[in-house]
Order: sequence, then structure tokens, then C-alpha cells
Amino acid sequence: MSTNIKCSKCANDWPGDKLLCDMCYLPIHSSCVGILKAEKACLLNKNRKINFFCGNCDIVKILGALKGEIAILKAEVDELKNNNRSNSEPTKNCLEELIDELEGRQRGSNNLILANVIKSDKEIPNQRKVDDFTKCE
Repeated sequence: MSTNIKCSKCANDWPGDKLLCDMCYLPIHSSCVGILKAEKACLLNKNRKINFFCGNCDIVKILGALKGEIAILKAEVDELKNNNRSNSEPTKNCLEELIDELEGRQRGSNNLILANVIKSDKEIPNQRKVDDFTKCE
């Protein structure tokens, strides 16, 4: 008694050599998956070094790889979030520098600005005045 093998894609009877998926081992017509005669001959070779996966198994294989990629990307995103949180918290030194900068700006907000006159780097106010006058002469 002969059993009729049916194609897993079109469910028609199987004439000739069986082309089997290397993952699920279900038979499929080469015409149902768009394989050329030369490709079919290679896949029917017993000593072949390449694998053939039907459309369903190929998708499963790709999904497995994508799940792995997603897990890696999630870990990277979590790491970036943690780094961002730690970098966004100002340190005591940063706060002190910021306060000093704001106080300096507040003190200098009433100063008269003259074009092409470089700001004095003197610490003592009287020295700054003398320095400013000499630059303006």
C-alpha cells in the first residue's frame, strides 16, 4: 500500500523527489516556494552543506533572532536610562559652581559695557576701575 505524500503548502499530491524543510521535515513543492531546478538539485544532494527552511520555519528562525536582538536592545536602553539618571543629579560642586556663576552675573548686571573693551581680570574693585580707565584712554 503506497501512501500519498502531500505538499505542506498547497496540499496537492507529491510527484517525484521530496524536498523537506530542515527544521520541521515537512515536504513542500519547489514551485510552491519559488526554488529553481538548479537550487532543487543542490537541496536534494545527500552531501549538501546548506539548509532549506520552509516559509513558516524561516519566519520562526527570524523571530528567534529578533527576540534575542530585542533583549540586547532593552538591556542597552536600561543601562542608558540608569546612566542618564545618575548624570542628571547635580553634585554639590556643580551646584556651588552654578550658584557662584549666578551671583557673578547678578553683580555684573548693573555694569556698563563698552564695545571692544576687555573685561578686567583684577580681583580688587579699585584695581578693576584703574584697569578699565587705562583701557578706555
